[in-house]
Amino acid sequence: MQPVALPKGYALCKASPAELAAHICSCYASCNVTETEVLRWQQRKTYAADLWLAVCEEAGGQIVASGIAELDREIGEGVLEWIQVSQEHRRRGLGQYIVLELLRRMQEKARFVTVSGQCDDISQPEKLYRACGFTGDDMWHVLRERKK
Repeated sequence: MQPVALPKGYALCKASPAELAAHICSCYASCNVTETEVLRWQQRKTYAADLWLAVCEEAGGQIVASGIAELDREIGEGVLEWIQVSQEHRRRGLGQYIVLELLRRMQEKARFVTVSGQCDDISQPEKLYRACGFTGDDMWHVLRERKK
């Protein structure tokens, strides 16, 4: 897979766990990801530092897109977990860049890659994944008992 190019005016940047948590929460109407939770993700066996990306505006340096992927080395599964673009920067190719760059980084490490997202999400993650070459119609649901 060939390297992908960022749209003009954007660059990869370093992001702290606090900055990533803040960016993730800014992209969703109801989100409570904390710095502590992001730090816990880095302790997982599936953590791979090179699969955590942040994109900033070249002017200003603010994070406008980010992606977190995991790699299960035992079974060779890559998982795209948190892919988000700030609302005012959507439809500029940033989401596609994040997904394709993560796939490129996993190409020698993962045998297959899975994605997740909410079907009824206003940002329509399925459209993004399909534009990046994902196929299939498998769907899983997690059911939890309601607390009374």
